[in-house]
Amino acid sequence: MGANSTDLPVNESYSFSVYKSITNVRNFFRNSRETFKRRSKTTEGKTILTLLGMNSCIFLAWRISKKRPNASIFMVQHFTCSRDSMQIGRLHTLFTSNLSHYDPLHFTINMVVLYNVGNELIQIINPTRFTQLYVFGGISSSVTSVMLKRVRRSPRVSLGASGSVMAMLFMFAQLFPERKATIVGKPISVQDMCLASVVVDIMGIIMGFSGIDFAAHLGGAAFGYSYFRLISSSLAHERREKREQSRSDGKDNGSEGSLLRLLKRT
Repeated sequence: MGANSTDLPVNESYSFSVYKSITNVRNFFRNSRETFKRRSKTTEGKTILTLLGMNSCIFLAWRISKKRPNASIFMVQHFTCSRDSMQIGRLHTLFTSNLSHYDPLHFTINMVVLYNVGNELIQIINPTRFTQLYVFGGISSSVTSVMLKRVRRSPRVSLGASGSVMAMLFMFAQLFPERKATIVGKPISVQDMCLASVVVDIMGIIMGFSGIDFAAHLGGAAFGYSYFRLISSSLAHERREKREQSRSDGKDNGSEGSLLRLLKRT
């Protein structure tokens, strides 16, 4: 019944695997620290880190306010968006709610997408446009959410960067339609993932599911799609100039040509 000695890992092998794991973890944090320092010196990196910092500060404020009734009331009044907040003139919540997360999982998912997708996207559309995408994508999501709440006379409040994140994803999907993402262990193109999310959000609205603001997702997605259409000509012109400059410097990049062809078709 017991295993013989040949069934068990020898000490040297076991020690090596532990050492390797520790080394990998240490290298990960070291590389992350170096990447963080490098990116924090660029305008693009500072923009992403500023948004991450703002979201993080407000998330911490929610954590701190849990045991402070007055603070909780303040957070609800100024960092959530609802039909009632519009009626009493708190228009700033159309944006501030998009920096606000109460649930740790919700916060983590949105920040991971913001960091990973945002760092690539901002290199292409520039920091100014990226900030506009985040801000107005979020406002568009809040407006769409409030409109549906008015129709349904719902008193529910909304918060979270999901609208801004959806705007980023839909912009990204149009720039890189064949880029793959892994969902439940299976690869799927970002474009197909975005289309599937639209179907899910529409079904969520029709079925009246609660807990997720499906209308906000659609509002952010609509802005991301529309904003890409608005700036695609300017992007194509800028990428063309950049590619010509790279050619003159002897540093032509094939990916620039692929992206330029995509922008020309839009």
